[in-house]
Amino acid sequence: MQANISLSDIAKILGCHKSTVSREIKRNRGQRGYRPKQAHRLATECKAINSPAINDFGWHYVDYLLHRQYSPEQITGRLKLLGWDDVPSHETIYQYIYADKQSGGELYKHLRCQKTYRKRALQGQDRRGQIVNRRDITERPDIIEECTRIGDYEGGTVVGKGHQGVLLTLVDRTTRETKIKALSNRKAQLVADTCIDMLKGEQTLSTTFDNSKEFAKHDIIADTLDTDIYFFGCVVLRC
Repeated sequence: MQANISLSDIAKILGCHKSTVSREIKRNRGQRGYRPKQAHRLATECKAINSPAINDFGWHYVDYLLHRQYSPEQITGRLKLLGWDDVPSHETIYQYIYADKQSGGELYKHLRCQKTYRKRALQGQDRRGQIVNRRDITERPDIIEECTRIGDYEGGTVVGKGHQGVLLTLVDRTTRETKIKALSNRKAQLVADTCIDMLKGEQTLSTTFDNSKEFAKHDIIADTLDTDIYFFGCVVLRC
C-alpha cells in the first residue's frame, strides 16, 4: 500500500481477486493503517478464536471414526452426543482431512463423497463452466456453523416445472428469516442485482450459495455488500 500500488495490481501479484485484498485490508488494519505484522497477529488471533482446542487424543479418535467410514458430519454429531467440550465442526474436520492429503496422507480416501471439483482444480484441465474465484464451504469460519449471530445467509434458486418460473431464496442461518423473490430468468447479472437489492440495508456477514452458474457474478455481490461469499460442496447442510 505504501508503494501506491492499486488493489487490482496487488491482486494480480498475489493471484487472487481484488475483493479479497480489499476485505483483508478492512478486516486487519489498525489505527495507523495496514501493517503486515499486525495483520498477521490479528488473523492468527481470529483463527485461534474460531478453531476448537481439540487435543491429539481427539484427532486420533477422529481418525478412528473416519476409518470406520463415518462422515465428518456424523463425527461432529457423535462427539456432541458423547458430551465432548470442544467439538470440531464438520468443516474443521474436512480441513484436517485435506491438510493430511497435502502432506501425503490417505484420510480423504475414507470420505463417502469424493469431491471431484478439488481434483479438477488440481489437474489444471479445462475449467469452462466453473464459477471463477469461488471460495469453498471448507474455508468458511467455524462461527458460521454455530448459528450464534445474525447475518450469515444461505441462498439458492428454485426452478418451476418445465423450467418455467424462478425463485431466488435467501435464508438467515440463525433466525431462519427467509427472503424470496420471483425472477424472470436465471441470468447471472439479474441474480446478482437481485441479491444486492434483497440484502441492501441488512447486516450481511456472509452468504453461502449453491454451485449453480447463476451465482457466477458473486464478486459483484461481495464488493457491493462488503461480505464474504462461499459455495457449497457436494452436500448442503443446515443447522
